[in-house]
Amino acid sequence: MEDTTGLRLRRCVALSGMSLNEIARVTGLQKNTVKRAMNGHMEGYLDTWVRLARAVGFSIDEITGLTDGE
Repeated sequence: MEDTTGLRLRRCVALSGMSLNEIARVTGLQKNTVKRAMNGHMEGYLDTWVRLARAVGFSIDEITGLTDGE
């Protein structure tokens, strides 16, 4: 299976234990925007990805696949 940014974000969200509503509230993003990002249907601005990464407790490098977190 391809390791996409959306898939990595879904994994991080699952590990965080946060709901879509919680992530939307914390980031200030619309719930639909969070869902699109998690499903790989959004390119988005860097600021959006940084907010998502911070909300779930991971770095932007981990979300984008630039590092494996180790």
